[in-house]
Amino acid sequence: MRERSFFISPRAALIASALVAASAVFLASMPLASVNLGTMILFIYPFILLLIAGLAGFAPAFGAVAILALGMYISSRSLAASALSALYLLPPLAAWMACELLKKPFWHTVGIMLVAYIAAVLAIYIMLQAQSGGNMAAWGAEAAINGLKTLPERDVLLYLFSRSGILQLNTDTVGQVFIENGQAWSFTQEALTELY
Repeated sequence: MRERSFFISPRAALIASALVAASAVFLASMPLASVNLGTMILFIYPFILLLIAGLAGFAPAFGAVAILALGMYISSRSLAASALSALYLLPPLAAWMACELLKKPFWHTVGIMLVAYIAAVLAIYIMLQAQSGGNMAAWGAEAAINGLKTLPERDVLLYLFSRSGILQLNTDTVGQVFIENGQAWSFTQEALTELY
């Protein structure tokens, strides 16, 4: 493989790493950090990583994957989420680097990268199916409820869901559903039981 494709420009590598790290820190500092960062990892960062690999080289792109996996671990406190993020992002990059090494034509490279991406998504799906015992919907709902119990923004999120009509309180629930304590408020225990 040519040295140029592995590490093209130190300046571009530094800028790319700084931008990825800054965006990961920004997303990790927002409410629902793991959801925000996970969504960006699913939809935006694969394209950004390909741009980094093309402009700065493969070494900075793999470094960006490490930064994103670390950011996912910090925001979700889950090693599994971090590993799944890396597993999702690495195969297309590794396939592109292998195609550069083997000097494959453009359309072969595109096909190999697509197959690598599909294989990664399929592997993640199979692992999640095995972990959930074949019932991923119920497992995901239970994980969401357990995560909601520990979420600092739980009451704000439930309030937004109840105001938008996504969640509704039972009509038998009477009286005040909020407890105001100084500057903040929260749902009563009866309302929380009804909501989830």
